[in-house]
Amino acid sequence: MSRRKASNELRAKIFSSLSDPATLRVLEALFEGEAPTDKIAKAVGMEAMEAASHLGKLREGRLATVRRVGAYSYYRVPDVPSVDKILVAVDETLMKIEEMRRKGIEI
Repeated sequence: MSRRKASNELRAKIFSSLSDPATLRVLEALFEGEAPTDKIAKAVGMEAMEAASHLGKLREGRLATVRRVGAYSYYRVPDVPSVDKILVAVDETLMKIEEMRRKGIEI
C-alpha cells in the first residue's frame, strides 16, 4: 500500500469518527483532560455504554487513546492542539461557505 493511500485511509477514519454530533460532544469533553468512561458519559448527558461506543469511534480515528487501570478505562486526546486545529479548520470552512452563499455565489 502506498504511503498516500494509507494516509487517505486514516483521513477517512478521522472524518468518519467526526461525523456524529454525539461523538463530537464526547471529543470536546475529552479536551478537559483524561477521564473514565462514566465521567465522560455524565459530562455529555448519555449512558456509559453509549459514551463507550463514541469513544471507540474516536479511538478508531486515532483521536483518543485509552489507559486501563483495573476495571476502569481512562480516555484522553493525545494531542489536543492538533485535534482542535481540525475542528477550527472545519468551522472556518463553514463560515467561508456561508459568506459565499450570502454573496450569491452558488456552491
